[in-house]
Amino acid sequence: MGLYTRDRAIIHETFRKQRAGSALMLLAVSNDVPLAQAWLDFTGRGSKQCPSLWAVRVFPPLQGCGIGAWIIASAEDAARARGASDIKLEVEPENILALRLYARLGYRPVGWRPKLEFGVANERRSPPVDLQIMQKELRTC
Repeated sequence: MGLYTRDRAIIHETFRKQRAGSALMLLAVSNDVPLAQAWLDFTGRGSKQCPSLWAVRVFPPLQGCGIGAWIIASAEDAARARGASDIKLEVEPENILALRLYARLGYRPVGWRPKLEFGVANERRSPPVDLQIMQKELRTC
């Protein structure tokens, strides 16, 4: 639907990594309509033992319906199936709804990482943002 047109290069690169086995792109679909996504990175942002969960998105009109929690649980299951013992993510501190969701799902703050936003030709577009790093232990049943 064109929501993430500007991110096409990132999408293509992550798909390439998925084909190589170092990433996993989960997509929730109903009646051929994408509802949500969550990506796992097992090499660059994360590791096999502690993959990075990122690009978690729920189609805006469906936010608050439990789809985000469901796709995150699916990502955690997939990480666990690949041998991960922990999972981590980064979130902007002003994203209060996401912070609440992650905390409710058992993610705990473990640090901060600076993030810079860049525009065309790598010119700084906005001031730096510190991202909250959160981590969760993946318990095995």
